[in-house]
Amino acid sequence: AEIAKKQEQEGDPQGIEDGTETQAKAGDLYRGQLVMFFKRGWTIPTTIDDPSKLTTRASVEITPDRHVGPHTIVKSSGDPLFDQSVEDRFNELRSLGTTLPEPPPEVRSQFSGTWTLDINFNGKK
Repeated sequence: AEIAKKQEQEGDPQGIEDGTETQAKAGDLYRGQLVMFFKRGWTIPTTIDDPSKLTTRASVEITPDRHVGPHTIVKSSGDPLFDQSVEDRFNELRSLGTTLPEPPPEVRSQFSGTWTLDINFNGKK
């Protein structure tokens, strides 16, 4: 009876003991929240004929105090104007001194210090 009782207390049948899956999900959700944060104010130049085929991959450093650090274009879209619109978004956030949202408490330790976030800026929006 003691063993059956312990099995009942294990939680979600798809979960992982000690909450690791929840932490992974919370970390993924936070990364997703930041990606949306960066894309929210981004505008695609209207002079580009078909931006839906374009994607620029960027890597941005997040500082320990949750500010936008240096960034690099990891993969160019092939269109200088499109790539520049991505550069402009990072530069705008950096010049405004924007503070990024705080990570959830259960994953805060994963996002301490300086870390890097990769973002795909896709013309499909």
